[in-house]
Amino acid sequence: MRKVAGREAFAQLIPPRINLVRAVRSDPNPNARRTSPGNFHQIRDKTAAIGTVAHEQLYRVERQAQGEAPQDGDTQADSIGRFRQKHSVPILNALKQWLDEVAPKVLPDSKLDDAVGYTLNQWARLTRYTEDGRMPIDNNLLERDIRIFATGRKSWLFSDTVGGARASAVIYSLMLTCRACGVEPFDWLRHALTELPQRAEHADIQDLLPFNFPKAAAA
Repeated sequence: MRKVAGREAFAQLIPPRINLVRAVRSDPNPNARRTSPGNFHQIRDKTAAIGTVAHEQLYRVERQAQGEAPQDGDTQADSIGRFRQKHSVPILNALKQWLDEVAPKVLPDSKLDDAVGYTLNQWARLTRYTEDGRMPIDNNLLERDIRIFATGRKSWLFSDTVGGARASAVIYSLMLTCRACGVEPFDWLRHALTELPQRAEHADIQDLLPFNFPKAAAA
Protein backbone atom coordinates (compact mmCIF):
# COMPACT_ATOMS: atom_id res chain seq x y z
CA MET A 1 0.00 0.00 0.00
CA ARG A 2 1.39 3.38 -0.93
CA LYS A 3 2.40 5.86 1.72
CA VAL A 4 -0.37 8.20 2.79
CA ALA A 5 0.65 11.77 2.07
CA GLY A 6 0.65 14.21 4.95
CA ARG A 7 0.27 11.67 7.72
CA GLU A 8 2.65 13.66 9.91
CA ALA A 9 0.09 16.48 9.92
CA PHE A 10 -2.38 14.53 11.96
CA ALA A 11 -0.29 11.83 13.64
CA GLN A 12 -0.03 13.98 16.77
CA LEU A 13 -3.81 14.18 17.04
CA ILE A 14 -4.28 10.42 17.32
CA PRO A 15 -3.90 8.60 20.66
CA PRO A 16 -0.46 6.97 20.95
CA ARG A 17 -1.82 3.42 21.00
CA ILE A 18 -4.11 3.89 17.97
CA ASN A 19 -2.57 5.29 14.79
CA LEU A 20 -5.05 5.50 11.93
CA VAL A 21 -2.47 5.38 9.17
CA ARG A 22 -0.65 2.46 10.79
CA ALA A 23 -3.94 0.60 11.13
CA VAL A 24 -4.77 1.23 7.48
CA ARG A 25 -1.39 -0.02 6.33
CA SER A 26 -1.60 -3.27 8.35
CA ASP A 27 -4.27 -5.02 6.28
CA PRO A 28 -5.01 -8.46 7.83
CA ASN A 29 -5.14 -10.14 4.41
CA PRO A 30 -3.98 -7.79 1.63
CA ASN A 31 -3.98 -10.42 -1.12
CA ALA A 32 -7.53 -11.67 -0.65
CA ARG A 33 -10.48 -10.39 -2.66
CA ARG A 34 -13.00 -12.31 -0.56
CA THR A 35 -11.82 -13.71 2.72
CA SER A 36 -13.04 -16.89 4.34
CA PRO A 37 -16.00 -16.71 6.75
CA GLY A 38 -13.63 -17.08 9.67
CA ASN A 39 -12.04 -13.72 8.84
CA PHE A 40 -15.26 -11.74 8.45
CA HIS A 41 -15.43 -10.97 12.17
CA GLN A 42 -11.81 -9.79 12.14
CA ILE A 43 -12.47 -7.48 9.21
CA ARG A 44 -15.71 -6.23 10.74
CA ASP A 45 -14.14 -5.44 14.09
CA LYS A 46 -11.10 -3.76 12.57
CA THR A 47 -13.18 -1.70 10.16
CA ALA A 48 -15.42 -0.55 13.00
CA ALA A 49 -12.38 0.39 15.08
CA ILE A 50 -10.77 2.39 12.28
CA GLY A 51 -14.07 4.12 11.53
CA THR A 52 -14.43 5.06 15.19
CA VAL A 53 -10.89 6.43 15.39
CA ALA A 54 -11.36 8.46 12.20
CA HIS A 55 -14.67 9.83 13.47
CA GLU A 56 -13.15 10.88 16.79
CA GLN A 57 -10.16 12.53 15.16
CA LEU A 58 -12.21 14.42 12.57
CA TYR A 59 -14.40 15.90 15.29
CA ARG A 60 -11.37 16.72 17.41
CA VAL A 61 -9.89 18.60 14.45
CA GLU A 62 -13.23 20.34 13.98
CA ARG A 63 -13.29 21.55 17.59
CA GLN A 64 -9.79 22.91 17.17
CA ALA A 65 -10.69 24.53 13.84
CA GLN A 66 -13.62 26.38 15.42
CA GLY A 67 -11.24 27.84 18.00
CA GLU A 68 -8.65 29.06 15.49
CA ALA A 69 -8.23 32.82 15.35
CA PRO A 70 -8.37 34.17 11.78
CA GLN A 71 -5.20 35.65 10.36
CA ASP A 72 -5.11 39.26 9.20
CA GLY A 73 -7.49 39.73 6.31
CA ASP A 74 -9.07 36.29 6.72
CA THR A 75 -12.60 35.46 7.77
CA GLN A 76 -13.44 32.76 10.29
CA ALA A 77 -14.53 30.57 7.39
CA ASP A 78 -11.13 31.03 5.71
CA SER A 79 -9.38 29.98 8.90
CA ILE A 80 -11.57 26.93 9.39
CA GLY A 81 -11.20 25.86 5.77
CA ARG A 82 -7.41 26.13 5.91
CA PHE A 83 -7.26 24.17 9.16
CA ARG A 84 -9.45 21.41 7.70
CA GLN A 85 -7.28 21.16 4.62
CA LYS A 86 -4.19 20.75 6.76
CA HIS A 87 -5.55 18.32 9.36
CA SER A 88 -8.88 16.78 8.27
CA VAL A 89 -8.02 15.92 4.67
CA PRO A 90 -5.11 13.58 5.57
CA ILE A 91 -7.37 11.67 7.97
CA LEU A 92 -10.05 11.38 5.31
CA ASN A 93 -7.50 10.24 2.74
CA ALA A 94 -6.29 7.50 5.07
CA LEU A 95 -9.85 6.39 5.78
CA LYS A 96 -10.72 6.34 2.08
CA GLN A 97 -7.65 4.25 1.33
CA TRP A 98 -8.67 1.73 3.96
CA LEU A 99 -12.28 1.57 2.77
CA ASP A 100 -11.17 0.95 -0.81
CA GLU A 101 -9.04 -1.95 0.42
CA VAL A 102 -11.62 -3.53 2.69
CA ALA A 103 -14.69 -3.10 0.46
CA PRO A 104 -14.10 -6.26 -1.60
CA LYS A 105 -13.53 -8.35 1.52
CA VAL A 106 -16.60 -7.68 3.66
CA LEU A 107 -19.50 -10.09 3.81
CA PRO A 108 -21.90 -9.27 0.95
CA ASP A 109 -25.34 -7.91 1.91
CA SER A 110 -24.25 -7.45 5.53
CA LYS A 111 -24.70 -4.28 7.56
CA LEU A 112 -20.98 -3.65 7.27
CA ASP A 113 -21.21 -4.04 3.49
CA ASP A 114 -24.04 -1.49 3.47
CA ALA A 115 -22.06 0.93 5.65
CA VAL A 116 -18.85 0.68 3.63
CA GLY A 117 -20.73 0.90 0.33
CA TYR A 118 -22.76 3.91 1.45
CA THR A 119 -19.67 5.73 2.69
CA LEU A 120 -17.81 5.19 -0.57
CA ASN A 121 -20.82 6.08 -2.71
CA GLN A 122 -21.37 9.31 -0.80
CA TRP A 123 -17.69 10.16 -0.37
CA ALA A 124 -17.78 13.39 -2.40
CA ARG A 125 -20.71 14.68 -0.35
CA LEU A 126 -19.26 13.52 2.96
CA THR A 127 -15.97 15.32 2.38
CA ARG A 128 -17.25 18.48 0.71
CA TYR A 129 -17.20 20.35 4.01
CA THR A 130 -13.39 20.42 3.83
CA GLU A 131 -13.62 22.66 0.75
CA ASP A 132 -15.63 25.43 2.39
CA GLY A 133 -15.14 26.68 5.93
CA ARG A 134 -18.72 27.89 6.06
CA MET A 135 -20.09 24.36 5.83
CA PRO A 136 -20.62 22.31 9.01
CA ILE A 137 -19.00 18.91 9.36
CA ASP A 138 -22.39 17.24 9.62
CA ASN A 139 -26.11 17.92 9.18
CA ASN A 140 -27.05 17.35 12.83
CA LEU A 141 -28.71 20.77 13.04
CA LEU A 142 -30.95 19.94 10.08
CA GLU A 143 -31.72 16.48 11.44
CA ARG A 144 -32.77 18.03 14.74
CA ASP A 145 -34.98 20.60 13.05
CA ILE A 146 -36.80 18.15 10.77
CA ARG A 147 -37.49 15.83 13.70
CA ILE A 148 -40.49 17.99 14.55
CA PHE A 149 -41.95 17.43 11.12
CA ALA A 150 -41.06 13.74 11.14
CA THR A 151 -42.88 13.35 14.46
CA GLY A 152 -45.89 15.40 13.38
CA ARG A 153 -46.42 13.54 10.13
CA LYS A 154 -47.58 10.52 12.10
CA SER A 155 -50.73 12.54 12.72
CA TRP A 156 -51.34 13.19 9.03
CA LEU A 157 -50.15 10.40 6.77
CA PHE A 158 -51.29 12.14 3.62
CA SER A 159 -51.84 15.65 2.29
CA ASP A 160 -55.08 15.97 0.35
CA THR A 161 -53.50 18.01 -2.43
CA VAL A 162 -50.09 18.89 -3.82
CA GLY A 163 -50.80 22.50 -2.94
CA GLY A 164 -51.50 21.55 0.66
CA ALA A 165 -48.25 19.61 0.89
CA ARG A 166 -46.35 22.57 -0.53
CA ALA A 167 -48.02 24.98 1.90
CA SER A 168 -47.09 22.70 4.79
CA ALA A 169 -43.46 22.58 3.63
CA VAL A 170 -43.35 26.38 3.29
CA ILE A 171 -44.77 26.96 6.78
CA TYR A 172 -42.39 24.48 8.39
CA SER A 173 -39.44 26.02 6.53
CA LEU A 174 -40.36 29.51 7.70
CA MET A 175 -40.88 28.45 11.30
CA LEU A 176 -37.55 26.65 11.42
CA THR A 177 -35.85 29.62 9.78
CA CYS A 178 -37.20 31.71 12.65
CA ARG A 179 -35.65 29.28 15.10
CA ALA A 180 -32.30 29.31 13.27
CA CYS A 181 -32.30 33.13 13.36
CA GLY A 182 -33.33 33.38 16.99
CA VAL A 183 -36.64 34.99 16.05
CA GLU A 184 -39.86 34.38 17.96
CA PRO A 185 -42.12 32.69 15.34
CA PHE A 186 -45.37 34.26 16.58
CA ASP A 187 -43.90 37.79 16.55
CA TRP A 188 -42.53 37.28 13.03
CA LEU A 189 -45.78 35.77 11.75
CA ARG A 190 -47.82 38.66 13.13
CA HIS A 191 -45.45 41.15 11.51
CA ALA A 192 -45.46 39.33 8.15
CA LEU A 193 -49.24 38.92 8.04
CA THR A 194 -49.71 42.58 8.92
CA GLU A 195 -47.35 43.77 6.20
CA LEU A 196 -48.25 41.37 3.38
CA PRO A 197 -51.77 42.76 2.67
CA GLN A 198 -50.25 46.21 2.22
CA ARG A 199 -47.84 45.10 -0.50
CA ALA A 200 -48.56 45.04 -4.22
CA GLU A 201 -49.02 41.59 -5.76
CA HIS A 202 -45.55 41.40 -7.33
CA ALA A 203 -43.71 43.52 -4.78
CA ASP A 204 -40.36 42.45 -3.35
CA ILE A 205 -41.00 40.89 0.05
CA GLN A 206 -37.43 39.86 0.89
CA ASP A 207 -37.49 42.23 3.85
CA LEU A 208 -40.32 40.17 5.39
CA LEU A 209 -38.30 36.95 5.60
CA PRO A 210 -37.38 35.82 9.12
CA PHE A 211 -33.67 36.63 8.85
CA ASN A 212 -34.56 40.25 8.12
CA PHE A 213 -37.10 40.52 10.93
CA PRO A 214 -34.75 41.85 13.64
CA LYS A 215 -33.78 44.71 11.28
CA ALA A 216 -37.43 45.48 10.57
CA ALA A 217 -38.31 45.37 14.28
CA ALA A 218 -35.42 47.70 15.12
CA ALA A 219 -36.54 50.16 12.44
